[in-house]
Amino acid sequence: MSILLQECLTCGNLTKEPICEQCGTEITPMTPQPLSSNSEEQEAITPSIPASTPPPSQAFLQLKRAGELTQVKFPLFHNALVGRFHPSSGPVDIDLSSSLCPEQELPFISRHHAKFSFNQGQWLVVDLQSHNKTYVTSSGESTYQVVATEKPQPLEDGDSIAFGNVCFLFSTSKSL
Repeated sequence: MSILLQECLTCGNLTKEPICEQCGTEITPMTPQPLSSNSEEQEAITPSIPASTPPPSQAFLQLKRAGELTQVKFPLFHNALVGRFHPSSGPVDIDLSSSLCPEQELPFISRHHAKFSFNQGQWLVVDLQSHNKTYVTSSGESTYQVVATEKPQPLEDGDSIAFGNVCFLFSTSKSL
């Protein structure tokens, strides 16, 4: 009897469980699709990606506690949704309702708080009309600026980001 391990798309953890033990994300079972011998049919289901489109730069959010970096990192993917899981709104890509956020921080995190995207070589964050806002401060600065609702804010390596009162360091693969 073999055990099928699946990779969590959020944190990369290998698991046999339906929920990732590391980050709490629901694991969607992957069903292998039969390959067609018909080349026209195969071409129709293969997505066309322009050669000039570079892959998104790898980026991470690293949790801060009392101004100090922790070992907790969340990998960012294109269109990553940040918030907290709730049965009525469904899963999020970066779930801050896990054991990583103490109970007193949860009221400050919206179910759909912010969204990250990668566009034309630039990482962006946008606040999704969250109640307690999203904030960004550039590396070396001490004052956080509110991210305008529905207006993407460009991010640079070393920026600090706060969702409500939960703070992170934004890092790209250049700095890792």
